[in-house]
Amino acid sequence: MRYKIYKLKFNTFLHSGIDKGNHGLENTKTTINSDTFFSALCNEIIKIYGQETLDVFVEKTRQGELVISDLLPFINEELYVPKPAFSIQKTKVTANNESVDRKKLKSIEFISISELDDYVKSMREGKRFIPKSFDSAKKEVLWKNSIDEEDGAEPYVVAGVSYEKAVSFDKEEQEDTKKNNHKTVAKNAGLYFILGISGDLDIDFDQLVESLSFSGVGGKRSAGLGKFEEFEEPIEVFLDDDYYLYESDRVLKEKLLAKGSNYHLLISTLIPDKSEIEELKEGRYMLLKRGGFVFSQTYSDTQVKKKSIIAVASGSVFKRKIEGTIKDLSNGGNHPVYRFGKGLYLGVKIDELK
Repeated sequence: MRYKIYKLKFNTFLHSGIDKGNHGLENTKTTINSDTFFSALCNEIIKIYGQETLDVFVEKTRQGELVISDLLPFINEELYVPKPAFSIQKTKVTANNESVDRKKLKSIEFISISELDDYVKSMREGKRFIPKSFDSAKKEVLWKNSIDEEDGAEPYVVAGVSYEKAVSFDKEEQEDTKKNNHKTVAKNAGLYFILGISGDLDIDFDQLVESLSFSGVGGKRSAGLGKFEEFEEPIEVFLDDDYYLYESDRVLKEKLLAKGSNYHLLISTLIPDKSEIEELKEGRYMLLKRGGFVFSQTYSDTQVKKKSIIAVASGSVFKRKIEGTIKDLSNGGNHPVYRFGKGLYLGVKIDELK
């Protein structure tokens, strides 16, 4: 399988629905699930290529010829991945009288990929670990107007994320930061995703992403949210040689190859097939309820909700790579509504999973 890294830099606010409970438009998270992004890609394929090409695209994806990760944070060259879902060892004092700050570690959502091995090792041994400080983005409440022919403009609020306010520090900078309460904005920040392809998709994926940049991703695209541009040219990850552009790419290559790993860290949103449900017991996982509205002008005359489904969240850890599937969650509309649930993994070495 061939892999590419796409980095998206948002030039408008992004709204991404919360996975737990009914939080409405007043709340947002800072990342996008792979199933949401896949749906946006499908809508864009319809516009550019038509239904027949979409059917082929979905079928090839179902057969495992394409897989995508969640949209995860990046700052400059550094890629971040979900914190692995295993328990932190009980606090114990090391030789240097340094102990695990359990409360702080529980609040961490993402680990830089270059520090993933250090994090896993420290959690196994119960030692103190200070990852790169990371504040993914700034959340703001935006006022928008909904236009109605009878009632006119009706104001509403929606939470949005700006990645221009993302910050990151090296370990050496953190102590000074704590003392002076000073943060430096890292403007080269946004969300990235990893694309894995085997075979020929019969479409120009780079063109597809460029077209999607104008349509936008996430919620409230009709209100101008979710527009982006590519931060740099897509980065190819060559698994069969020693070439790499950034150090984070080199580490990513190692994790995709999973040499010496005994567990696999999920970095996409997974929908297991019925035959794979039992295999969840061999790992540590988190569940998400996935729903939302159908974003299609041809599906129905009125806005319709998709069928809800329970999925496995990125950050889950398994002994074996669970392949996952694609579900049709249409609910009486004019065409299928596909929910992407294929697994993409990075290898990790964990002595004992708790």
